[in-house]
Amino acid sequence: MKNSLAKLIVFLLLVALVLFIFLTIQDPYRVRHDWAATQSYAARQWHAVQHWWAGQTAPPVHQPVAHPPVPVAPAAVAAPPPAPLHFPQNLTPAQYALLMAARSAFWQHDQASAIADYRALIRQHLNIPQLYGELGNLYYQAGHRLAAGEAYAHAAESLIAHHQYPAAAALLPLIHTLDPDLVSAIREDLAR
Repeated sequence: MKNSLAKLIVFLLLVALVLFIFLTIQDPYRVRHDWAATQSYAARQWHAVQHWWAGQTAPPVHQPVAHPPVPVAPAAVAAPPPAPLHFPQNLTPAQYALLMAARSAFWQHDQASAIADYRALIRQHLNIPQLYGELGNLYYQAGHRLAAGEAYAHAAESLIAHHQYPAAAALLPLIHTLDPDLVSAIREDLAR
């Protein structure tokens, strides 16, 4: 009787552990661990149950395996660090007011005013990729595919100028769908 009761308790604990692991897989944010941490936790709990069942007082301590460092060849030429983009903090108060007017016009579906405001900002020699991106979004929403492609291409070129290469490369598929002729120049700039 006593032996079967102990087996029942261990069985219920194992079922609870399996349910916990199943719930963790279904909703990993509840536990806030990634899958590797969940597997490690489940393995530690399983070993603790096995050692308890065998009558040992303490489970073995898990020692992480130290891996030797992987040698990395030094880069021939170090790339310059990415230039910080502080948008819209780097705008003057007048430019910021114009940006807010452009966004307000966009939210009120006044595309002509929004486009005019974005163009006025860009004419002030602002090489800010976000301005070109927002202008591209306006053109895209209005159905002006070629103009949107040009605006996104300018955004990519501005990102390249700020050494934000991954962000510029991420725009290539979109630019290619809008105006394939613009992609080759951007790819050449990225290759340099």
